[in-house]
Amino acid sequence: MTKDASSTPNGDLAAVALGLKWIFLASLIGGIALPTALLIWQSTTPDVVIQRAGAGQFVSASTGSGFLQPSTTTVTTTQGSLIVVGLFSAPRNQRLEVVQWSQTSGLQLCAVGRSDTCLSLAGAWAGTLQPTAARTRTFNFQGHDLDRGNVGLWLFIGCAVTLMAGVAWLGARRELERQVRGSCDPPAIEGPGA
Repeated sequence: MTKDASSTPNGDLAAVALGLKWIFLASLIGGIALPTALLIWQSTTPDVVIQRAGAGQFVSASTGSGFLQPSTTTVTTTQGSLIVVGLFSAPRNQRLEVVQWSQTSGLQLCAVGRSDTCLSLAGAWAGTLQPTAARTRTFNFQGHDLDRGNVGLWLFIGCAVTLMAGVAWLGARRELERQVRGSCDPPAIEGPGA
């Protein structure tokens, strides 16, 4: 009759150590290597406009802010009004557009041809965005919910899980080695004169 190795205490501990080893390796690959590769890819990919729509010409802007809220600006254009987060100004009749960037979350209002003037819209926009030629040449990180914040959180959680799994695996291995060494030692002889 053969005895199943996993039914012994050392066998159970060996199985736990093996499981923890696989969890450690999986979290190392899926929790650290993959998000790190995505962050490197994201940092080497240019942030380009993938969709845009005309918002008319600038007419006026009025600023407002509430208690403990960021300042907002209501931008009035020849086609209507838009509310942006932050302070916005432009020369009268400056053409404006609503854009979506490949790596920036949400829609933004910009002066045409001036990416340094872009501010996030404070709410939803009812207009229709037209795809740009750059959309086919670049990966849309925002369309796949892979903005830097999400991937950074993924990396942080992956590091924590990898650390916990690694510590548990090494602890289980150390305990298994201690038990194996203890079972190999000859029993001590006790009695008178010993």
